[in-house]
Amino acid sequence: MSVQPAATGDQEPAQAEDGLVTYGPPARLGPVPQQIGEQPRKALEHVPDIALDWIDLDDQNGNMAVRAVSARGHMHRYRGEIRQDSFAIGVSRDVVVIAVADGVGSCSGSHVGSALAARRIVGDWDLIEEILGGVKAGEVSFEGIATYLRDESFSHSFTPRDVSTTLVVAIVHREPETNGHHEVVLAQIGDSDAWHTTGGGWAALGPGGDTNGGSAIFTTFVEPLPDHPIARVWQESFAAGETLALVSDGVGNILRMQPAYAKALAALWSETSPSPASLLKVVDATVKSFDDDRTFVGVRFS
Repeated sequence: MSVQPAATGDQEPAQAEDGLVTYGPPARLGPVPQQIGEQPRKALEHVPDIALDWIDLDDQNGNMAVRAVSARGHMHRYRGEIRQDSFAIGVSRDVVVIAVADGVGSCSGSHVGSALAARRIVGDWDLIEEILGGVKAGEVSFEGIATYLRDESFSHSFTPRDVSTTLVVAIVHREPETNGHHEVVLAQIGDSDAWHTTGGGWAALGPGGDTNGGSAIFTTFVEPLPDHPIARVWQESFAAGETLALVSDGVGNILRMQPAYAKALAALWSETSPSPASLLKVVDATVKSFDDDRTFVGVRFS
């Protein structure tokens, strides 16, 4: 005996403006989660090959979409090594805080350092206030994060140097200014950096210019946490339709050197925010000679 499925009308998937695909009739609840999931410390016991997260914010305080992807580098997969990149997202009534951390590859506990640093800073509202106040000075101390990493390193049977990690943080004001622009304050330690869409491509952000400057020879020397806690701080402004991206150097180096990759990544954000799966497809694409972990967190303003 065969059982026929109930008729539900048109079974073709509907492609929404936000890049998400829906099959069948719409659900009563919206398809997009409105809260970021809490991360227990025991999640550090397993590092998955790929991590995804996303949130859409559309209320009286502003309209923005966040999409996040972190993928294990192709060479790490080949060698059986774990992903050392991490990201975290924090949301309050007034701001969205995004962090990307890239554990230093030569350090045995860098995956722990990157995960702890990223998670810690998006919930450290006292430090976030210090970062906001550090724009005029151009720098702020992450000594609290550094101390936390040192203490945690011993509880995980590492030394402080073992958990070395870069860290870049964006504090995005949810409510736009009178001109419709969103103000963003950024803080950076190491070579994980920030970008914005421009003319179908990407431009690096920061007061000190592009460290590698488009050179085919990349600067690999970094001064990471916890040994180097001073972060440089600056402010940017984004109009509706523009996208901010925080990336690890596994993505940033490709953006500098591979125009086709940069163009494909920018195209995902040109009209709307992509689905996490669409973003992963480009972020994790094969690019010859670029085999490091890749992390990309984008914020599209509308």
